[in-house]
Amino acid sequence: MPYTDEEIAFVLENQQRPSAEMPERIRHFLKLANVTAPFHTPINNLSGGMKQRLQLASLLALESDFYYLDEPTAMLDPAATRYFWQQLKHVTSEKTLLIVEHKITEVIDFVSRVVIIDADGKIVADGPTEHVLTAHRSFLEAAGIWHPNSWDQAPAFKRITLTQTTPLLNINNLTVKRKKQAVVSLEQLTINSGDWLCVTGENGSGKSTLLEGIRGLLKTSGHLTFSEGSQDDCGFVFQNPNYQFICDTVESELAYGLQFTQLSATEQNERLGLFLQSFNLTTKKDLHPLALSMGQKRRLSVACSLITQPTLLLLDEPTFGQDARNTFRLIEHLEEWRQAGMAILMITHEPEIINRYATAVLEVTDGIATLKEATSDA
Repeated sequence: MPYTDEEIAFVLENQQRPSAEMPERIRHFLKLANVTAPFHTPINNLSGGMKQRLQLASLLALESDFYYLDEPTAMLDPAATRYFWQQLKHVTSEKTLLIVEHKITEVIDFVSRVVIIDADGKIVADGPTEHVLTAHRSFLEAAGIWHPNSWDQAPAFKRITLTQTTPLLNINNLTVKRKKQAVVSLEQLTINSGDWLCVTGENGSGKSTLLEGIRGLLKTSGHLTFSEGSQDDCGFVFQNPNYQFICDTVESELAYGLQFTQLSATEQNERLGLFLQSFNLTTKKDLHPLALSMGQKRRLSVACSLITQPTLLLLDEPTFGQDARNTFRLIEHLEEWRQAGMAILMITHEPEIINRYATAVLEVTDGIATLKEATSDA
């Protein structure tokens, strides 16, 4: 449906609830799922995380005995993720839930049974949570599946500052607008080669809007001053990968940007093959991008932006929907190119990435972005 309240009303109508009861029940479920947007808000105006909260509200309104949840917290900030599981545990105590999830830290104490599926779709283990995670620890690590101690296997480099840097972008008194309404502002920021800036903040605070404004996809006021050539040499990864694809196959999508480089045909083919392999997409190269799973789409969208090796890379939650192996592989790629001079501006809700790799943090609160130093190591 087009509006937040109508999304819940759709469920209630199918339950044949009297219309007089609906406003109160709609508010109840919106509050239960922590949807903080106004009662009658266009859904297209919501952030990805707020849409996910609305989806939960619709789910709870069903008052079903059985729920299927496919990565329900993938785009939620840490506080919202904890709230989600607390609320769900409270309202579904007598229900049955089947959950597909990569973010297991908050959910691991919530579930009573774990099923592990390998890359070929075969069930490797099925049993009580503690037993499965203990007995199959070696398989989980070898397969790159998230488990409570996965970050012990993460790349070990930490905030290696480049000795020589070049300013790529100066931002002064920037305000980014959607439909003529100011959404987020940033007083001053200089992005230098070798920076790895993580953008954090609650769902709906304006993080994605800020990145889109910097890339020139939304109207802005203030000053964005790029160094010579860096504006044209700027990669961008949308929060929703479906917005990014323009070709009919994975291979052609990945190859598209290479035509604008100075690489020879042989060099283009070599880099294309390398990226297909590095992003675990070789067996999917003949598929349409929209036929991929969400995790595969995300890898393709990131690979498409990285393959031209831009000097400035803007990433909106590049690791959502990824297992540990693909997450760590992406981190290694980003660090390799950062040390070669690339600057990274990356929205993420993953505290481990922020604590381990960010050179600084851009925190967005209520539409105001503030630069903060990276203060702790994992």
